[in-house]
Amino acid sequence: YANIDAYYCVTSSDTCTPSTKGKSVKVENNNEKVCAYVKESDDKKSDVACSQPVMIDSIKPIVSINTVGEVKKNEKNEIISKFINVGLSVEALSGVKEVKYCQGTSQCTPNKDVTRGYSFVANLTKTGYVCASAKNTLGVQGDKVCQEYRFASEAETGDETEFNETINVSY
Repeated sequence: YANIDAYYCVTSSDTCTPSTKGKSVKVENNNEKVCAYVKESDDKKSDVACSQPVMIDSIKPIVSINTVGEVKKNEKNEIISKFINVGLSVEALSGVKEVKYCQGTSQCTPNKDVTRGYSFVANLTKTGYVCASAKNTLGVQGDKVCQEYRFASEAETGDETEFNETINVSY
C-alpha cells in the first residue's frame, strides 16, 4: 500500500470534498464527520465515504470517597476505631484514564497514582483528609473531592497505634 494516498475533510454537514492529504485526522467539535477517499498511483480512487458524527469525550469523571463497613464514633462524631476502610470509586460516562489521590492534615492536590484493580494503604494522622480526582481518556480533569476523617484522641481510643485506612479502588 505504499502507492496509496488518503484524502480527507472534516464537516458538520452531510458531506464535503476531501482535499487534505494525510493519514490522521483531528476532529475538534462534536457532531462533525470525517469524509475520505483513497487514491492509487495510477489515479484510481475510491468513492468518498463519511463517518457517523463524532462525539468528543468531554464528560468529567466523578470520584466518590466513602467509608466502608462499621466505623465506631464517639458523641462528637470522631472516629474511635483503630482502622477504617475507605472506598474510592469513579463514576464515568466516559473512559477513565487515571485516578489520583493524596492524604494530609489539610486538603491537598491529588498526586499519587491509583492503578486500576489495585488497592493502596494511606496512613492518616489522628485527623486528616483524603482527596481524589480522575481524568478521562481525552484529558478532561474531573473535580477534586475531599473527605475529612476526625479521630478522637489517643486517650479516648486507648491505643497509641498509628491510624490506617485502606482505600479500595474500583473503576
